[in-house]
Amino acid sequence: LQPREMSHQLRVARDIQKRLLPAGPARFGSAEVAGLSEPSSRVGGDYFDYFQVDTGRFGLCVGDVSGHGIGPALVMSNVRAHLRGLLQTRRSLGGLYGLLNRALCNELTEGMFVSLFVGVFDSAKMVLEFQNAGHTAPILCRPSEDTFRTIPPTAPALGLFDDLSAGPCPAVSVKSGDVLVCYTDGVTERHSPEGELYGEERIRTVVRRAVKRGASPADVVAAIREDCEVHARDLPPRDDVTLPG
Repeated sequence: LQPREMSHQLRVARDIQKRLLPAGPARFGSAEVAGLSEPSSRVGGDYFDYFQVDTGRFGLCVGDVSGHGIGPALVMSNVRAHLRGLLQTRRSLGGLYGLLNRALCNELTEGMFVSLFVGVFDSAKMVLEFQNAGHTAPILCRPSEDTFRTIPPTAPALGLFDDLSAGPCPAVSVKSGDVLVCYTDGVTERHSPEGELYGEERIRTVVRRAVKRGASPADVVAAIREDCEVHARDLPPRDDVTLPG
């Protein structure tokens, strides 16, 4: 392809990828969610999503395909299709890891894998059921107690080993006012010009400050992004940056 044609095709691919992401903040019952994703190149391998599963429950997910560029972007669009299809037909996380992992093992080229956090929140029970397939641990902030809890991986990343299944889905109780922050390692591993990583502790500091002033989820996401940019001081990101919460 000629450079002009290649540039045009990459622009089209980026536009399509952006349309696959949520258009903006959303509310599901008493819960409000927001997010952003900024690829480090024209297209990226990060992904986040939130959508209604059934009455009173919604799904929230964030993922990261190994590598950069058009290949990981294509894989992530496939992950989105698989995940939405499985959740909206099965309506349960039980067994989802094994089905999704098997599908990706058959589709990914050697050496590729996908880290993925997916949760289903029940607004009546105030319970978040989740699976974390090798993804950077989300943070659950409880402002009423000024505490933070991480949600570590419960299974390996997807696409690494065939015929794997995860155990029973863990669940965490959520209180009114709690804030769940999910992100990819492009946030915590953002470098300053001196080589210092942004890190999880800075996220906690920003979230604590934001919730004290009653910030919305969109404001929390924006505050983390702004602080991350201040830390990087105009240094271009080496990885995609994705922040739903």
